Formats: sequence, C-alpha cells, structure tokens
Amino acid sequence: MFGFLAPTALLGLGLLSIPILLHIFKPRKVKRTPFSSLRWLRASQHRLSRRIKWHQVFLFLLRAAFVALLVFAIAKPVLSPGGGKGVAERFVIVDVGRTMNYRMAEGPSPIERARHLAEQALLQAVPGDRSAVLLAGSQTESLGPLAEDPMLYLAKLRTVQAGLTDADLTATLRVIPPMIGTHRPDSNVELYFLTDHRATKWRQGDIAAFEQKIGQPVRVRVIDVGADMMRNAWVSSARFIETDNGRRRTIRVQVGAAGDETTDRTVRLSRLPGLPEQTAAIKARPGQITQAEFQLPPDYDLRDKIGQVTIEPADRLPSDDTAWVDLDARGATRVLLIEPPSTQIEELQPGYHLRAALDALADAQGGGLRVTRRPDRSVSADDVNAADVIFLAEARSMSDGTVQAIERRVQAGAGVAIFLGPSVDRDFYNSRLYNPLRPTASLLSVRLKDPVNRRADASLPRLGDVKWNHPIMSRLFDPTLGDMAQVSFSGYYRLEEMAGGGGGEVLATIGGQEPAIIDRELGEGRVVLFNTSPNDAWSDLPRRKSYVPLVDQLLAHLSGGLNRRVLEAGGAVALPLPDANPDTKITLTTPGGQSLDARPRTVGGRVVMQVENAAEAGVYSVEYQTPQGPRTFRFVVQVGGHDATLARADDQALTSWWAPSKFETIKPGGDKDALDLGGGRTLLEPWVVAAACLFLMAEMFFVHWLCPRMNPNVMSASLLSRRGSMLNTVGATTAGPAR
Repeated sequence: MFGFLAPTALLGLGLLSIPILLHIFKPRKVKRTPFSSLRWLRASQHRLSRRIKWHQVFLFLLRAAFVALLVFAIAKPVLSPGGGKGVAERFVIVDVGRTMNYRMAEGPSPIERARHLAEQALLQAVPGDRSAVLLAGSQTESLGPLAEDPMLYLAKLRTVQAGLTDADLTATLRVIPPMIGTHRPDSNVELYFLTDHRATKWRQGDIAAFEQKIGQPVRVRVIDVGADMMRNAWVSSARFIETDNGRRRTIRVQVGAAGDETTDRTVRLSRLPGLPEQTAAIKARPGQITQAEFQLPPDYDLRDKIGQVTIEPADRLPSDDTAWVDLDARGATRVLLIEPPSTQIEELQPGYHLRAALDALADAQGGGLRVTRRPDRSVSADDVNAADVIFLAEARSMSDGTVQAIERRVQAGAGVAIFLGPSVDRDFYNSRLYNPLRPTASLLSVRLKDPVNRRADASLPRLGDVKWNHPIMSRLFDPTLGDMAQVSFSGYYRLEEMAGGGGGEVLATIGGQEPAIIDRELGEGRVVLFNTSPNDAWSDLPRRKSYVPLVDQLLAHLSGGLNRRVLEAGGAVALPLPDANPDTKITLTTPGGQSLDARPRTVGGRVVMQVENAAEAGVYSVEYQTPQGPRTFRFVVQVGGHDATLARADDQALTSWWAPSKFETIKPGGDKDALDLGGGRTLLEPWVVAAACLFLMAEMFFVHWLCPRMNPNVMSASLLSRRGSMLNTVGATTAGPAR
C-alpha cells in the first residue's frame, strides 16, 4: 500500500500553476525602437521563429518535476506492501525512570537506546496511522496529541533524559483512552514500551482497568533496552539514633545490594561541620542488608546539621549511592494515635500491634518520631493540631469539633491513616467522616456497606493486585523474603464506590474484589484507608514480618506534606512556613546553587511554600521574611530507592495480565541496534529527495548545454552578414583601377 503521512502537503502542487498562468496571461507587446544607422542598410531577409520551442517545454517539465518531487517529499510518502489491515493508534511509551541511567559495561545507556529505538518505532508507520509519545516517570507526560505525522515528535524525543524518580509504566494507560477520543472504524491500538523491563514498574490493576475501558484487545510490545543482569548497591536507610539519655549518638547506615557477586565497598560520612570524615568498609552481598555505624560525640551540637552518606566507589547506577541524614530533633515527626478504650488488657486493645510498631520505630529513630496516644472520646483539637500524622485505630466515636479539626489539619498538609475493624460504628463513619455532598473533601471518600466475616475453616482471600511501585509498598517487594502477598483476611467491609471514581488510588485488593488499601490526596495532605483492623482480628497482617516496615513506609508517606526535613526527588514540595505572611518573599536555593520559583499559598489558615518539581537531590535552603525577622531552614530531597533491586519483570505473568491482548517482548541486539516491527514499511522521502536533486541537476545541464545550440545568436541571414558593411564596399571601389 502506498500513501502519504502528511497528505495535506500535497496542496503545494498548486504552485505548478503559477508559471503556467503567468505565461498565459502575460501581455505580448513588441516595442519598436528606431535606429537611424539601419536606414542605410539594404533590406535584410528575415525568418520568423516560433515563440515556444520544444526545449523550453522540456525545461519546464524538468522544473515542474523538481517542484512536484519536493512537495511529495514534504508529504512523506510511505510504501507498505503488508498494509491494508487497518490503521493503528500507536502509543510509544518511553521509560524515563532513574534506572534508565544505568551505565552499561559496553554500548549506550538504556535511555539512549530507548530514544533511538523509539524513533524507529515512530517511523515504521503506514498512511492513516496516528502516533503519540508518552514519557513514563513518576507522572505521565505527553509530547503531544495523536498525529498522522510522527516526525513532529522526533526533535523533542531526541532530547528526552531520564530523571531521578521511579517509573510507573502502567500509569500511562490512564491517559490513553481520552487521547484516542472517538474510536475510528477498523483501527487498532498498539502500545510500544521502551523500558529496561523492571518488575516494580508494572501493576496488574491498571492493566485490567485499561482493557476494560478501551473495550477491545490491543497489541502490546515491550522493547527491552536493559541488561539481563544488572548489579547495584544502594543506601537503604541512614538514621540518627540517640540512646542512653543522649550519651550515645550513632548514625546507622544500611546498604542493600543486587546482582550476582559480593563487592567490597566503603561507606563515607561527611559534611558535618566540626567533625572529620569517617569511613567504614563493608561487603555488599546480593539479597542482604549490610550495616555500618558511625559514632558522634555526646556534646556535638545537632542543630541544623545534615550529614551526607556515600557508597564508594560509585557503581553503574550512582543515583542511589548517596543519602542524607538529618540530625536536628526539631524535625521529628509527631504522631497521634487515637483508639477506643475497649479493655484494660494491653494485648487485647485494637491499637496494640500498631502501637508496638510505632514504639519500635520511635526507638530506632532515636527521637525522630514522637508518639502521643489518646482515647477517641477525649482527644482534643489541640492534640490534633500538634500532630503531623494521625492514626485512627478502629476509633468508634469522636466529637464534631475533633472531626473538623482533623479535616482542617489534613487540608493543611498532615496525614491520616484510618483502620477499620469489627467494633467500628458504621453509622458514625458514614455520617461524620463521610459527607455525600462533598465526598472529595471528606476524610472518608467511600461509604461503608455491610461487613463480611469469613468462617475460620473457609478459604480466606489474600492480598492481591498490589501496586508495588507505590511509595508505601515499594520497599516491601521481595519475592524471596517478603510476605505481604501472603496476608489473608477473615473480615472486611464492602465499600460503595464513589460516583466518578474519585475515591482514591487502590493500592491492593482483598482477593481481587474489595479494596484493601486506598490512598488519596485531601488538600495538601493525604488519607490512607485500611479495610482491615489494626490488630489481628480481621487479618494476619499485624503478625507478618512486613508489618513494621509497612508502618514505617506509611509514616514516611503521610508525613511528606509537613515533614519539612526529608522529601523524595521528582515530586512536588509543599512545606509550611511558620509565622509567614501570605505575600511573603521566599528564597529557595537548590543543592547546585540555583534558585527555584517558590510560591506561598494559604491552606487551612497556614502559609505553605509550594514548588512544582524538586528534580535535584540534596540539601535545599529556604529563607523567608516574618514580622519577627528573617527565618531560614533546610530540608533534604532524597533519591527514591524503590527500583534499587532491579528485579526483572516476569514475561509469563505480564502475558496473563494482558490477556486477551497480544503481548510480546522484543530484545533488540546487534551493533546497529535495529528494530524491525514487521510489515515492510519503507519511508520513501529520502529517495524522492534524491530524485528531485537529479532532476535539478538535469535542468542545470540542459540550460547550460542545450539552450545555446537551440537559440543561436544570429536569428536571420542579412545582407550585412553576406556582403559586409557599406564602408567596406566603398573602400573596395575606391581602391580599384581608374576608368
């Protein structure tokens, strides 16, 4: 099949009519100019010549062919012998996560290969196809709408770079149906994923939702640009621990490793004013966590001190080889635990397991976490306003003032985790925490229906459809040692889905049916709903070894809005500015010394500094004015380590997730790194341009060679040319013999 990718450019053929029209309508007027000397010449013999000669028509055809070929080249002709099977809506999805910066032993990096192969995927289009390019990072970015001319995106595509965030490939599926719009008859949807094919970048729930919404099988091709075996070591955590009433101060660093060999590394602690650099030698073993500790003097001033931890030498993925640890206790996260006083026996109270996990984390952080416990009926608005994170551990009832205080606190940037359970008052939750008139502004975005209780001898549903690349779940993904996927549920609530699907993001389900964990934004804060009890009454989650790490990740996620000390690279920044005016001037300096645009906003009566994207990792400095004078503070932006394990995705699992759509993985190889998607598509533009150049050269040749022969200088045989001038005749007569 022959056609054009940009058929509208063929309108340029109308330019050929311009010289023809000029020739037809050009006035043919002959101007006569008398020349006196010609009066003395004898009459000349004249021959009439035609106005248009054959060589002029030939030259016009050469020039017209040159212009026509240029127009054809602009229209981008394509020859596809295997066409005729319908047009395609093609989406080229480029992974721009940080693992795409992996330094290969030989050859280009994954992001460089992805750019090159994505360009080939765009160019292998047939007439009628529409293409678009999506960038998959922590958020989805589109380079433009679906277009029939894929050349529009090549310039932008060649400048694409991988960032410092973890990629979410399946999150791009949410924007594809709106981009397609009205479905074209006989059109197919084709998805091309250019990625290093890591396991944490795929989520089964997003795939199922996309296939249900698109309403037809699609063709999915994963173009794997990564290495089969990738090695990496990373800083898993770096924490300041203070014990023995402050007499023992330690920075504990944990280093993880992935790959197939043990490597010798050095952990370095630096950038603490007044203290020398410290180093510790470790052996980074794959699949294990190696620990290093650094001692600090008991009298060392910790105020506004942020240390830097580095693994040396840097490996092939250096972005996670550096971390920062905040030593200032003023940045401690304040946690409020609200639970009902059901019994005097600690082990039987609903919040016992949750409280034990928080106490363990508080001891490990050495002052970095402060936990306050309050009964649900006696908690006050002051308790709520002093908290950064609030846990509702099967709380039964609270006053209207307390509920309103929690809503305002979350709107201002705090986080709330709601745990349901058998003793929950469903009417209280549906009438006080859920507001049907404004569900998106309520603490509870979905209504609670009837509870479900499973028999002990029945087969219990397990945790499924886990979004492992979500910040709460990412560090819990461990196929060998992790046990989150083994959590079983004996009870839960049926949830009524909110109209419009605005109930939040489902992070996991109960047996593929009811949501188990829901995360959503509320103002500047977040709300996470657990459809299970905080103890082991409804599930065995609190008895799993993943429970404490889960609570740790939950704290980090919920405190991100107000914990002004540690944030994650690539995300938005929203930090409170105490005592600031709504029109205060903010000076924000990046680790590289550049200034970012920081705008103040008023949320819930508090002034908040907002930055759209903190793309650079390191220590940021903030300075702003208050009625009491200038204030400064610093905060840290860390590189997310969710993809640090570099575990490859399972093609068999992905094939089953995408069924009935056709799924395949392509592993390009060879020195040229060529991509052949089949169909025999050939872009004829270079050949047409070459033909146009040949016609131009031919026209120039005939102008300089043929035209002088066809148009001689002398057009008539005059008497002057045959007999000479009158002066020569007179001279010859005078010089003759006398009569």
